[in-house]
Amino acid sequence: MGWWRAGVLIGVHVFILLHVLHWLYAGETISPIEPSEAMHTIRDGAINAGFIFFGLVILSTLIFGRFFCGWGCHVVALQDLCAWVLKKMGIRPRPFRARLLMFVPLGAALYMFVWPAVYRVVMIPSDPFPQLSWHLTKTEFWDTFPGVAVAVPFLFVCGFATVYFLGMKGYCTYGCPYGGFFALADKVASGSIRVNGNCESCGHCTALCTSNVKVHAEVRDYGMVVDPGCMKCLDCVSACPKEALYFGFGKSTIATRVRVKKAEKPRCDLTLAEEVLALVVFAVTLLSVRGIYQVIPFLMALGIASITAFLSIVSLRMFTKSAVALQNLRLKVGGRIRLQGGIFLLATAGFATLILHSGFIQYHLFVGDRHYQQAAKQGANLLDEEVLFTYGPGVVAQDNIRLGAAEAGYVHLNLSVTYGLADSGSVRMKLAWLELLQDRVDGALEQLTVARSLFDDTSTVEYYIGSIHSMRGAFAKAIPHYHAALSQSSDLVLARFKLGNALAATGRLEEAIIEWRILLESHPEHVFARQNLAGAFRAVSRFDEAIEHYRIALACDPQNAELHFQLGVTLSAAGKGREASDAFSRAVVIDSRYEAYLDIGD
Repeated sequence: MGWWRAGVLIGVHVFILLHVLHWLYAGETISPIEPSEAMHTIRDGAINAGFIFFGLVILSTLIFGRFFCGWGCHVVALQDLCAWVLKKMGIRPRPFRARLLMFVPLGAALYMFVWPAVYRVVMIPSDPFPQLSWHLTKTEFWDTFPGVAVAVPFLFVCGFATVYFLGMKGYCTYGCPYGGFFALADKVASGSIRVNGNCESCGHCTALCTSNVKVHAEVRDYGMVVDPGCMKCLDCVSACPKEALYFGFGKSTIATRVRVKKAEKPRCDLTLAEEVLALVVFAVTLLSVRGIYQVIPFLMALGIASITAFLSIVSLRMFTKSAVALQNLRLKVGGRIRLQGGIFLLATAGFATLILHSGFIQYHLFVGDRHYQQAAKQGANLLDEEVLFTYGPGVVAQDNIRLGAAEAGYVHLNLSVTYGLADSGSVRMKLAWLELLQDRVDGALEQLTVARSLFDDTSTVEYYIGSIHSMRGAFAKAIPHYHAALSQSSDLVLARFKLGNALAATGRLEEAIIEWRILLESHPEHVFARQNLAGAFRAVSRFDEAIEHYRIALACDPQNAELHFQLGVTLSAAGKGREASDAFSRAVVIDSRYEAYLDIGD
């Protein structure tokens, strides 16, 4: 059935290509039909095509068994292609069988698709269930996918590397989170590979199975294949010389009982100690490489961790066994390590060093971020970075606990960028925040300057640099940075607001008026911008326009004593003394500090 399945999988990729071409042509298309998209539905309530597709596949698996992996998954197609290439090179990868690592796909599936819902219920009890909304089409097709720089290594890791080290379906067995759900659904499915009375247990089916299933033993012991790793590719059916196997419906795996006195136990390649070692190495590697340098995605990290676990077992055996082989390579013979064995150990040591280095960086990022969060706390809430960059460290209570957290956070985050293999713009932004929190303004500017070189869109960084210059009173220096921010993102409200402030502070009132007017066209409720615009009109003796804007601002914020006071000043300057007196009176009712100005209008 190999060629039939290859044809179907090629057809799947043709449909993927057509999907992308439709988006390129129309500018909008169906949202990605990818199971990982279901995370957005569970977390945010955004119902997309990926969620619907994943749900339908799971439901169909409850009937037909785990067929999608064999006939519709592009990663399986990649692994099959890699296995075919390796076979042409004379390499037929032997499967790696580990018991504890078999639970990784299910754990990954629960983390991806169940944990977000649990998190909302526990951490956001006031709003545990997001409001559902439809997102079946999309204009930004690639925003949830990694770029080419990640996609190519991903294809190598989840293709050739996992196939060579772990077997033909190595990634499916130890890394694929979707398979975790498919394996569960397969246990209750009525569709399965079954056997008739013609079987002679010749083993042709097992020899040809690329899913590492002992087909001949399972059909002998149970009358059907019960291993949830079976992907219903039907190679075993086509390979049987007696036509004893077929795909059919009947009792599910969970309802099937062994029909011989003693069923053959699944064979495992590892001792209990090796099982524990493999699981520990897997966990450490996953924590070390996942998201490192904001590059390696979760699915790729699972593949790397599985391979590292395998390499740790082979490396251990190099020192405990007299003979060790890696596929068709004999690494150790008769207690002596051969040349290829030495190369293997050196390469593995280098790879392990890289993993441990990543773990070092991740540790400092994690601890540094924890201190960063603590330093940012203001009461029960996190202080918004906008507040600090807008108004300066004076708005932050400089207590010893928060300053200590800021110092510790700076040390850890700075270590991560100093010794890391790649710099991070987001970490540099946090470092700038921590520098500013400790009143080290020059250091904050240096961090932001570095961050600016690491982002494609530097609008936020330019805004922060401008804000620091404004905070220092260097408004002329701030203006070009605000302009740079707005040239990339014209909808940055604070950047335009503060650009107007800086222009006004340098005497360029007419330009400031233009900026505030542009801001108010899209955000008419922005009270501060309207108040500043009114003040600018008053400064150039355009009193009627100033009065109009003060009144509009008061309609948005009628309890603002400062606005009533400023309106009174403007009315007084325009010669409208009685109205000014009324405005001052309202200001005093709200805030008694304005009582001294009651008689100005008279």
